[in-house]
Amino acid sequence: MVQSYSVCFDRAAGFYDATRGFPVGVDEEIADAILTAVGATPDTHFLEVGIGTGRIALPLIRRGYSYSGIDISEEMLAELRRKLRERLGQIPPQVSVQLADATALPFPEGSVDVAITVHVLHLIREWQQVIGQIRRVLRPGGVYLYGYGDRVVSARGEFEPRWTEILAGLGFEPQRVGANAEQVEQYLQAEGAQLERVVAAEWQTAVSAQALFDLYAQRSYSASWQIPEEIFMLAIRQFQEWFRDTYPNPQITLLGESQFQMLLARW
Repeated sequence: MVQSYSVCFDRAAGFYDATRGFPVGVDEEIADAILTAVGATPDTHFLEVGIGTGRIALPLIRRGYSYSGIDISEEMLAELRRKLRERLGQIPPQVSVQLADATALPFPEGSVDVAITVHVLHLIREWQQVIGQIRRVLRPGGVYLYGYGDRVVSARGEFEPRWTEILAGLGFEPQRVGANAEQVEQYLQAEGAQLERVVAAEWQTAVSAQALFDLYAQRSYSASWQIPEEIFMLAIRQFQEWFRDTYPNPQITLLGESQFQMLLARW
């Protein structure tokens, strides 16, 4: 049997919310959209695969829903547990979070109503196996919700192509571990799922050029974790030279537009 491989976010637990968090109110907007899209009732049981620090889970948990979550990062789960105790006073009895592998979900067949993954399948090599596990644990008539962000206008517009070009010039090309949204959609269609797309939330973004450069320099993005240290140091020096030439005022504000989209699959 081939051993599964997933990118673990232990190293990101301390800065994940600061770099991936939603603007104030957007998390509640997404929660509203989820509940409407899946036709939730008070008895709906949610499972989130790759629950992380609870960006998606917390608004639903606050509303009293039965919620299970798994992750391979103990550090991310520790942060989630801390937030639950801090904001709710305890881990509610209808909530269960545990360390587990998405390719071998520790839940019985037909035991959950809604299974959620958000920004997870691109980090798992055996992502098709994850979808197979989700289908196994869904009850008849259950829903798989694949959530992902979409930068309609990206503040990283000039940054990412230049960073990729520099890495290529040094002989390094980051490898995608799992699947992008298009691949997931094609696979779900091939597996006979009925699909529905929902735009759950839209918002404006604003970040300084310096803050965006710092995200690259601090290796905040998971794609940079696979870059060997020697190559990364050479690349970031070149990137800094480009940055200084391109943004003489590093505090200039870069604007963007983002969406949170959901692809709902029913079998």
